[in-house]
Amino acid sequence: MPTRIRVSLTEHVVDEAGPLAQTGPAVHAALLAAVDAVDPSSAEVLHGNAAKGPKPFSITPLHQGSEQGRWRVEIGLLTDGLVPPVVAGLQQLDLLRLGHSSFRVERIDARGVGYDDLVEHSRPRTRWPLRFRTPTTFRVRADGGPRRGMPLPDPVLVFPALLRRWEAFAGGVALPASTATMALAHLAIGELRIHTDAHLTKGPSAYERGFVGDVEYLAVGVRDAPKAALAGISALVTFATFAGVGDQTTKGMGWVDLAGR
Repeated sequence: MPTRIRVSLTEHVVDEAGPLAQTGPAVHAALLAAVDAVDPSSAEVLHGNAAKGPKPFSITPLHQGSEQGRWRVEIGLLTDGLVPPVVAGLQQLDLLRLGHSSFRVERIDARGVGYDDLVEHSRPRTRWPLRFRTPTTFRVRADGGPRRGMPLPDPVLVFPALLRRWEAFAGGVALPASTATMALAHLAIGELRIHTDAHLTKGPSAYERGFVGDVEYLAVGVRDAPKAALAGISALVTFATFAGVGDQTTKGMGWVDLAGR
């Protein structure tokens, strides 16, 4: 079951220079430490040393809430078994320390939806607006060359990557068979309002560049396409809000919301 956990925070001790501008790696480290304190085996799963392929979680950097002095971090989990140890690890924290600042943990909220429910309740659409809130990029290799970052919202990068992550963690819950063809051959970009920015992935100075902003994806050439395929893309769009998009999502890159919500 994809689950999103929101950790609501208030300021405790804030560095005189203010909270860190780039907190992705610090949030990642704090999460692993909190889970390791209650369930080391689950922390090892999160760390992902024993498995190749996508990792079963994403995080957001520290971001400000609706009121002064209130902050949040969010965690997306892609398997049911990780929810209890992650929640338990967070619940035993009085303070979340990020750099030279610390924040009181005020509230932990979790919301989840089953993979089967995502498939059942997703509706066929032909437009999908997404808001990429943190820099998003993809590591690609062509013609035997080196792997390199591709900070572009190309649907051929975005949706097959989401489909691979779904297949890795959905536990046999399959999207409609025509979803893969739709993702590869029938999606285009409509509206586009993006810029590039840098994101810290490993302190103190390892950065990746990615795109940030609003992108609307369109289905094209689908007059006779199966409605199930369009519903499958809708399911992947919702899934993206839990899984993140692209590379380094466990360090806070690729944080996605449904635009307009």
